Amino acid sequence: MVSLDTLVLSGNRLRDIPALMEGMSNLRFVNFRDNPLALDLTLYPKIPAEDGGGEEDREMFGREFMQMYIRVSRERAHAALNEHRLT
Repeated sequence: MVSLDTLVLSGNRLRDIPALMEGMSNLRFVNFRDNPLALDLTLYPKIPAEDGGGEEDREMFGREFMQMYIRVSRERAHAALNEHRLT
């Protein structure tokens, strides 16, 4: 586990950093519970699909949402790191 560089917490089950990780000086800790993402997202009203394409559309929306979520999370993590370096 020496190559681990990011620990992401999205639930509330982690109470403490495991002892194995305490010596990892380059470990980044990202806590989504304390920093919820607020995205400008418009959810369109549900329209019944006649050709069965609704499932594919939902999957595509899910992929796009996760890509946006990850991109914004990375930007915030980099901004926080840069701010921390400046102080």
